[in-house]
Amino acid sequence: MPLLDARSDRKVREAEVFYCSELMAGTEVVKICNLAYSVLQMDCPMMEMARALKMDLEKELPGRGWTVVIGKTFGAYLTVDARNFLHFRIGRTYFVLHRQQK
Repeated sequence: MPLLDARSDRKVREAEVFYCSELMAGTEVVKICNLAYSVLQMDCPMMEMARALKMDLEKELPGRGWTVVIGKTFGAYLTVDARNFLHFRIGRTYFVLHRQQK
């Protein structure tokens, strides 16, 4: 089975947001998508990309902490505060983000 990575999405210039909570302002979502795009440029496994994005988010958009899931294929069944949740894709790479409440 071929290794799934994000290399094919490095030049993609589009993002599609599937769910965005009402508490995340438009400028915040743009910043998050830009940070996500920047981690796609890294030449490392998606686990490392998720860690890097989590650290970037905690630095740029402080809160109590972020949960970050990145992948091309995954299943998730989450219990989260829908007011602090974002689900989007860049190319064929999907992102699920949740910010802990302050």
